[in-house]
Amino acid sequence: MKRNILLAAAAIVTTIMGGPSASFAENILGKNSSSYNSSVTYTGSYDNSGLYYRNPGNPKWMVVLKNGIEGLKCSDAVKQLKRSGRWMGHLNSDNSCGPTAEPSEWALGNRINFEAGGSAIEESK
Repeated sequence: MKRNILLAAAAIVTTIMGGPSASFAENILGKNSSSYNSSVTYTGSYDNSGLYYRNPGNPKWMVVLKNGIEGLKCSDAVKQLKRSGRWMGHLNSDNSCGPTAEPSEWALGNRINFEAGGSAIEESK
């Protein structure tokens, strides 16, 4: 919720200053973020159930957990990943929530496949 408010404020400021708010939001939220459906499986080169991360400014996704959110002890991460396929934050080595400073970007492989233009193949059950 806080993230959405901050993003909306940033988009408004960018628009007022004459910048491209749509591409600004796309860079932060990911392509077509509002049309992502977590109950649909998308084709692509990433393991759909895998959990990946990347550090700010790095375009390369690295796999962390092949079983996705299973075993995560950070309820905020689990909630956000289930809903949107993305989460910003840190995880400790035991998969609990870590410090909030300079968060990494986390995403399920299914979300990354969606953003890369993967086709919807089936409804998950």
